[in-house]
Amino acid sequence: MEEPEGQTTVGMMFCAGDEADAWDVLLNDEYQRAQRTAKNMDSLDAENFPEFAVRSTDLLAAQRAWIAFRDANCAAAYGLYGAGTMRQIMGANCRLYMNAERMIALREIYDIVQ
Repeated sequence: MEEPEGQTTVGMMFCAGDEADAWDVLLNDEYQRAQRTAKNMDSLDAENFPEFAVRSTDLLAAQRAWIAFRDANCAAAYGLYGAGTMRQIMGANCRLYMNAERMIALREIYDIVQ
C-alpha cells in the first residue's frame, strides 16, 4: 500500500489483488504437494485397504468444494457494498485471506502425515 496510489481505493484493490495472486501461487503449490502425499498414502493402502485409498479423490473433491465456497463467499463480500467503491477492496481482501488460510490449512494437514 506504500506504492504511489496505494492509499486510493483502486490502489488498495490492486495491492490486495496482487497479494491474493501471490497466495494463490503458494496455494496451488501446496495443493500439489498435498496431492502427492495423498497419492503416496493411497498407494500404500491400495492392496490391503482399498476402502481407505481414497485420500487423493477426497482431497480433490474438498478442494473443488472449497473453491466454489471461496468464490461465492467473496462474491457476497463484494456485493455487500453495492455500487460503492469499497466492494473492490472487500472482494480482493476476501480472496487474499481465504487463499492464505487454505494454503496454511493444507500445509498443516499434510505436514502431520509426513
